[in-house]
Order: sequence, then C-alpha cells, then structure tokens
Amino acid sequence: AWSPDGREVAFVRNVAPDPDRRLGDQGIFVVTVANGETRAVAAPPGPKGNLAWSPDGSRIAYLGHDDPDEFWGIRNVHLWVAALDGSGATDLMAGWDVTAGDCTLGEVPGRGDVGPVWTADGAALRVVVSDQGRVDLW
Repeated sequence: AWSPDGREVAFVRNVAPDPDRRLGDQGIFVVTVANGETRAVAAPPGPKGNLAWSPDGSRIAYLGHDDPDEFWGIRNVHLWVAALDGSGATDLMAGWDVTAGDCTLGEVPGRGDVGPVWTADGAALRVVVSDQGRVDLW
C-alpha cells in the first residue's frame, strides 16, 4: 500500500523463524522508496491484510487478528489501526463476535475483500462486516 505522499510503501511479510510452520505470524513493514530503508510497524503477531494508510500518513489500518497459529479462518477478523509512532496497534472491534470482510458464501474469507477505507479527514474508517448471514457496511 502506497503512503499518501507516495514516498513509502507498507507491506506484510511472514516474520516466523520457520515461515512454513507458522503461516500466520505476520508483521507490517514500511519501506522508504528513495533509499530502501525498511522499518517494522508495532503490531501484535497474527495474520494481516488490506493495509490502508490514514490520509495524514500517521496510521495504517488493517484487517487481521492476534493469533499467529490460526490461519484457517476460524478466528474472527477484526479492524485494527497501527500508529506509525511506535505506540502499537489497537483492535477496534475487540469483544465483538463478528468478522470484518465478506464471509457470506461458505464462511470463507479472503476472496478479494476491500477495505478498510478511511474517511477523507482521517477521523473514521469504513469496513464491510459479516454477521449472522448478512454483510453490512460499518
């Protein structure tokens, strides 16, 4: 995901010592295009995807959860926001028994879900959420 100013790219990669044994142990990284310098973004281990920069470039929203050993789609996927100042990531859906993304057909996530999407002012996020056979925009 390109930063709003086009100077950086955020990406996800496996950080496990043996990536074949722990597929869901993923971290977020940001690389500066001009010099190739790469830094890690503070976030708990676990699957991550659908990275979205905040309009001011200070945060990255993503979909995921914090269990690196579970990658089969059993855990609910939540909306997270990671601050780029190193203060960590927050699960914005903690305690909710719903999953972010469209999981209505066979309850299988990962079919090209979109989002999260920041509002233009960076004050809120929009995300598709599946709950009890419905998919709604939250």
